[in-house]
Amino acid sequence: MFSLPLAHGALGWWDEIFVALAIGIFLVMFLGPMLNTALSRLRGESRLTADAPLREPHKAEGPADTFRLE
Repeated sequence: MFSLPLAHGALGWWDEIFVALAIGIFLVMFLGPMLNTALSRLRGESRLTADAPLREPHKAEGPADTFRLE
């Protein structure tokens, strides 16, 4: 069975499970966005596409429009 090269601590196998979860969270949070960016650049996509209109910062969106004081 696969085992991380760690000594079993006070929690037994749970120590290795927690380390594996921490490594998985690191990979998803930090390497995932970089991989996504690299793949989108390989596909030729840019950060801003021609068909996506830019948001105008002076126009509010959502529930804040309902309660705006003028």
